[in-house]
Amino acid sequence: MKILVIEDQSELRDVVAETLREESFATDTASDGEEGLYKALNWNYDLIVLDVFIYTLRQKFGKDFIETRRGQGYIVKS
Repeated sequence: MKILVIEDQSELRDVVAETLREESFATDTASDGEEGLYKALNWNYDLIVLDVFIYTLRQKFGKDFIETRRGQGYIVKS
């Protein structure tokens, strides 16, 4: 399973990613909304762990990012 963690707080992002890797999940990270959106749209992930309060995502895309993922068959909990 390939997981993308989008979190702007580096300590939290690192803890989540490392915990997932310890459980043998292939894990990528993004430190802001722009990077996260780029990765989410250009690579295939089985799961995206997303901080929905990241300013750049909310400012540019609001809930559209989440709704687009939901419409593409992702299960989204917000």
